[in-house]
Amino acid sequence: MMKNMEAAVNNQDLSGGYAAVETKENAEIFSEMLAEVNLPGEPEACRTVAEELCSHLSTDREPSGFGLSTAVVERLTAEGKINTQTDSNLRTNRQIISENLFTVFNLVNVLLAAAVFLVSLSEPRYLVNLAFIFVAIINTAIGIIQEIRARNMVARLTILTQPTCSVIRDGRVVEIPIHEQVEGDLVFIRSGDQISADGICLGGKGLEMDESLLTGESDSVRKDFGQPLLSGTFAIAGRGLAILTRVGDGTVSARIVAEAKRIKKNPSQIFNALDKLIKIISLTIVPIGILLLGSRLYSRNYLSVSDVIVSTVGALVGMIPEGLVLLTSISFAVGVINMARHRALVQTLPSIETLARVDVLCLDKTGTITTGAMDVLGIYPVYGNDIGSLISREEIERMKTSGTGAETSAVVNAVANTEAGTAASSEISIESGYVTSAATPTAEQRTLPELIGALVAVQPEGNATQEALNAAFATFAPGPERADRLVIKQIPFSSARKWQAVVFADGSSLLLGAAELMLSRNALQLLLPEINRLAAEGMRILTLAYLPEPIDDPSQLPDDPQAIALIAIGDQIRSDAPETFAYFREQQVELKVISGDNPVTVAAVARRAGLTAADTELSYIDMSTVPEEPVGEEPGAALGVSGTHLIAAPPTEEDPDFLPSAMFDFSFLEIFPTPDTAPTAKSALSSSAEDNAETAVLTAAVDEAVDPESDEPASDEPATVEVSNATDEDEAAAIRRTYDDIVAENTVFGRVSPTQKRSLLRALQRNGHTVAMTGDGVNDVLALKEADFSVAMASGAAATRNSADLVLIDNNMSAMIPAVYEGRRIINNIERVATLFLVKTIYSSILSVLFIFLPWRYPIYPVQMTVISSFTIGIPAFILALKSNRDRVKGKFLPKVLRRALPAGVTAVIMIILTQIVSRALEFTPREISTVCVLQFAFVGLVVLWRVSRPINLERLLLWFACAAAIVLAFTLFPDLLNMSNLFTHIYRIYLPAFPLTIIMYRLMQELLLRLFPKFFANHN
Repeated sequence: MMKNMEAAVNNQDLSGGYAAVETKENAEIFSEMLAEVNLPGEPEACRTVAEELCSHLSTDREPSGFGLSTAVVERLTAEGKINTQTDSNLRTNRQIISENLFTVFNLVNVLLAAAVFLVSLSEPRYLVNLAFIFVAIINTAIGIIQEIRARNMVARLTILTQPTCSVIRDGRVVEIPIHEQVEGDLVFIRSGDQISADGICLGGKGLEMDESLLTGESDSVRKDFGQPLLSGTFAIAGRGLAILTRVGDGTVSARIVAEAKRIKKNPSQIFNALDKLIKIISLTIVPIGILLLGSRLYSRNYLSVSDVIVSTVGALVGMIPEGLVLLTSISFAVGVINMARHRALVQTLPSIETLARVDVLCLDKTGTITTGAMDVLGIYPVYGNDIGSLISREEIERMKTSGTGAETSAVVNAVANTEAGTAASSEISIESGYVTSAATPTAEQRTLPELIGALVAVQPEGNATQEALNAAFATFAPGPERADRLVIKQIPFSSARKWQAVVFADGSSLLLGAAELMLSRNALQLLLPEINRLAAEGMRILTLAYLPEPIDDPSQLPDDPQAIALIAIGDQIRSDAPETFAYFREQQVELKVISGDNPVTVAAVARRAGLTAADTELSYIDMSTVPEEPVGEEPGAALGVSGTHLIAAPPTEEDPDFLPSAMFDFSFLEIFPTPDTAPTAKSALSSSAEDNAETAVLTAAVDEAVDPESDEPASDEPATVEVSNATDEDEAAAIRRTYDDIVAENTVFGRVSPTQKRSLLRALQRNGHTVAMTGDGVNDVLALKEADFSVAMASGAAATRNSADLVLIDNNMSAMIPAVYEGRRIINNIERVATLFLVKTIYSSILSVLFIFLPWRYPIYPVQMTVISSFTIGIPAFILALKSNRDRVKGKFLPKVLRRALPAGVTAVIMIILTQIVSRALEFTPREISTVCVLQFAFVGLVVLWRVSRPINLERLLLWFACAAAIVLAFTLFPDLLNMSNLFTHIYRIYLPAFPLTIIMYRLMQELLLRLFPKFFANHN
């Protein structure tokens, strides 16, 4: 049933308020569908019924005879036409455990542990050599616990969204969970409700939707019969009735999320480097292990087969930087815990590192820079033909406490009818921010905020503009008993009139709304330049007008109301946004705004938020003039309308009073190749293209009728929107080059579709940038998944939270600053201590290969390597890694670490070979040779520890001596457990001179490598 209805509606023009059915067949289908829920198909009749049904929300009457029956609901549920999304964006426990458990790192450790365990079955003394496997276990547990914790917190945030809705079933209004909605349900929509499935509006009263989570446009969109309602949008005013046409995975927001899931995120440099090392080691460890084991068995230079196996495992374990993997996981986990204290949820361990490397931060406007609400920025008093200085919001707030008006010295008698002259009965005066009517000299003097407060206090709840007026002026209004005495009549706002008014007890009236629909032509011409100037700065301007007489009939406004003030309204900036932007500018991070909103408005908001320095020019571009980047080879995938919305035709001569409403943007649906995803708008669009043309031009006349949400002047000029239908590789490359140039030249990008957001981020990445993206709407999901690091607001869409690397629980952007600090601490400290681990990997790998060909037994057991690693690498590295470090991140992780580790690794190899030669010349026993070799490895570790601890302070000095003392105590107290000889015998003749010789050899090796490879080792310090 609903499929046919959807097809019928999609074949209609949804741009003019009523979906005019083009054919008789479609009309019959549409009527049949509405008949199944007992609603008339005629627009006026459906509107009437919808309004009647909406009125039942506030009464005890039941809408008997309407809605789906229980039997139909059960059938649709069985058919899967229910509002549940089968493929959640949240990973399951099984997925998280599997991804952390089945890794190459764990596989190598398990195989080596299995070999030691099998040997230990016959010789239990070797069990102590299994200690290395616990590192892998702890590392895996940290990853699993952290990711499950983050997933659960995101899930709890999702539960906080609207859980129920009001539907009509079996002729009764019932509350049901949103996941129980089915196709064809009649759903009541009230102010504040979020739409959870796609549908068609059937009517109501003053229904206005906030579609910013899908389009980025902050302006509300009025909805009437036949217009689409999409999941993820909010009702911000009025009420209405809708019939659901798509539920579950079929909704627009679900499709965007599904597209985003195909995008693979880039791993962090640290984890990427570790992954490469593990893979390289894994490819070499098996053949090296087999050859090393075979050479020892072949030479018969061993105590037992078990001894050969365990010593071979010791060589191979040394090749794996397992402690570094564990320390990295712990360091990131500590960062996650620290971020939680700042009310920021990190969803993946490596993501903090990426933010510290970001050099471009892309921001969405609505809901990210702004709160989504509006603010009164100030009042401009109108003195006759002049406009006074701004009474700022701060001054208005001070007036609340001081009880005085704004300081302005001029006294101007403003005349209602400037052409007819001055009539004493119509004069009003404004002095020091106070307004007095000459017609009523006994009237109490009132400030402009008091007048506005009296007007807004009696108005019903409305949209964001009304809420902003209430927040600024409601406290100026008189109390309830006084309001009844002063305000005798209230005229609510009407989208047709575009103004609201009150009538006072003295017979005067006060109006608030669009200047061009209240003032005379002459009066408007005087104010229009200033209104346009302020509008160009991103403000929305309401005009406050005075009438000395009451308004009896709202449809017949008395002539020439007198303008007494302009009220400037703008997007409410998040309080911590300026501080956050200033910090990122100081860190030389480039800031860009990518929004679906008007580029002029976005640029003005960016300036107010402090995106750039006061003396810096802010360049912006309207992306509706830029073709979409081809997104794939799917049929029709490259076809998409640029821009955020197409507009219906302007008023015509036949119907000069017709005020069309904006048609919702379906341009982002080009990522879905199905032909019925975007409604046609044949009456609003004309296509001009030759048969072989690769692009077509769609012309959409722009509706710029002014209402309280948009005070831009009307215009009949058409806007040209380009549609890309190109699949040619050369043209696709040209479009990509266009995007590369655009991102380099502009700071603000307006009217950006979701796929264009993704294209802009790809262009930045092609230009060599590490890009972060913030967002809160479904229209941001594709870009968030494409970004190297993504940030979502907790108040945003669930799909956005699920896709982000970082979720700001309290919606505070300032939490990104400690996130950067945590990332810097992690990167700088991991780079510092990674040298310790890679030194061991380097000398273990080289020695393992050399000992295949040398006629000597490999001198190290796993338990000995565990002790060395613990006191020269693991424990000091853990302490150093958790210290604060806010230095800016420079260079790439792996090259920086290798420059420091290679000299020490090669030094260790040379010293071990020399130790073996000298020890055998002195006829040391195998156990004594093993002991002096273990001490030699310890010496190298201590030298490198001193190197990475610089600059040395008292704390680091004590750490170094403590680690050296611990090594001596371990080898002295537990020689048998560690398969070592007594240190206080003749072997001191080797290890005592070896320590200073190791320091000398290390310095020589640094100089030698610098001379041999100057470019690579130039920055090794």
